[in-house]
Amino acid sequence: MRLQFVLVFIMLAAVVLPAGAQRPANALTEEDYYYVNFADILASFDDLNSGVEKAYCYAIADLDRDGVKELVVADVHKINCVFKVVDGEVHLISPDYLVPVDQLNWNTVNDFYTCVEADRSQDVTLRHHPVFAYDINIARNQFTVPGDVAWTEAVMRSAGYNRMVFKPHVGNIHFVKAEPGTYEVECEPIDLGMCYTYALDDAATTKKMFRGYSNEQAVPIIVPMAWLDDHNPLQYSRWLSGEPERKGNADERKMIEEYYGGQDYIRDIRWLAGCELNERSFYEVLFQPRDGKVLLAMVCIAEGEVVSVRNMWFDQDQNSPNAIDFGPDIDDLMGLAPEIMVMAATSEGLELYVRWYSFEGVHYDIWREVADQFVTINGEYHYVMGY
Repeated sequence: MRLQFVLVFIMLAAVVLPAGAQRPANALTEEDYYYVNFADILASFDDLNSGVEKAYCYAIADLDRDGVKELVVADVHKINCVFKVVDGEVHLISPDYLVPVDQLNWNTVNDFYTCVEADRSQDVTLRHHPVFAYDINIARNQFTVPGDVAWTEAVMRSAGYNRMVFKPHVGNIHFVKAEPGTYEVECEPIDLGMCYTYALDDAATTKKMFRGYSNEQAVPIIVPMAWLDDHNPLQYSRWLSGEPERKGNADERKMIEEYYGGQDYIRDIRWLAGCELNERSFYEVLFQPRDGKVLLAMVCIAEGEVVSVRNMWFDQDQNSPNAIDFGPDIDDLMGLAPEIMVMAATSEGLELYVRWYSFEGVHYDIWREVADQFVTINGEYHYVMGY
């Protein structure tokens, strides 16, 4: 059910909690309410806006100082709506609400689930603690989860990881060893913490699971068997580095540009993946700069329309129009495109298990389709070097 639009007129500083007032220990916080209702919150904002003006950032603050924090959701230009918990329900209040934009601590909507303090123990995915095995040797049947992308040591030792998933393939695995690991960055040894190595019970399974993939191209995930009760790994095809690029046909480019509101707006486009079962096609799209900002988006098309996106915005360098403000050329942004390692259907939405490179390291993320955007529900990071 979508959130109702209600006008809630609140005078700034009208109600202030007494000094020292405390919430009961078992009471839900505003963050809990916003976390649970975020799909409806996102849909409420995005239903009112075009592709460029979709929700991009948020802030949580007690705007009227009544002891209840509001959630401010805004597009990249800080055009916003405000949500508030009223009598145990989240409401969209007047869009004309006075918001001190420059005084708020903004985060991106993409990272909402990883930043907001809330109970994640019941999440259909996070309760299983899936991890990425990015240090692998297919020929030796060795698949290691380095410490910088693992959960805590206690979780790793108790979660009962016994399945490995890559694309639609699932294999039975067993634990091999745990040992400290290091790697070098600019000739400096970096501590990885404890690293956990697994092997497929049947080593011959590697030939089917990783056919056509090298060690550098594949990042399987390690999960307990119960993960499969909640997740259906889908068969899909994806682009691999070195293969010919598919740029999207005229119809696809047109529907993307119409969604984002601009003719000849696409600067570059590349097909990422396609899933016949749910008729999904994924593209990485780089747009021409507008108003000093550059948009990079993962766009999902299904049944002849754009159904979901993941937007990343960058400020254009004022002194160099072909660069972004911290140095790289605009065209270099296409290097941030995600590589999809697992695509899984869940009761909470389609999930993508991805590796993507930023300018300083490698990210191992789980993205979930929430309303019409893909947002991160868990993100791990392997630092490589400073840009």
